[in-house]
Amino acid sequence: MKPGNAPKTLDDLLHLVDEAIFEIDDVLHCADEEGGEDLHFTRLVPVATTLRSEMRKLRDELAGGHVEPGSRKDLLFMPLFMQWRDHLPFASLIEDINRACREGL
Repeated sequence: MKPGNAPKTLDDLLHLVDEAIFEIDDVLHCADEEGGEDLHFTRLVPVATTLRSEMRKLRDELAGGHVEPGSRKDLLFMPLFMQWRDHLPFASLIEDINRACREGL
């Protein structure tokens, strides 16, 4: 699913969350490979680690039926995300996920 496309089903939303986790893992992998030499990636490590944890938790809650899209609230980690949005290559995925969780499918 391309960024900017609203998920239509729970499976679509779960796929988006999986894609975001993959992209976050990729950033963390790049940071690890750079070994602290690339300040851009090094600065993102704490943020990406937190976002990965929150995305995994969200995925488990959605898959388990503990959270339903359409809560009319932003995801709890959105303030952190918004501070770093311009530096995150996966920002549009997080925005799509948040929008679906807030507005529903």
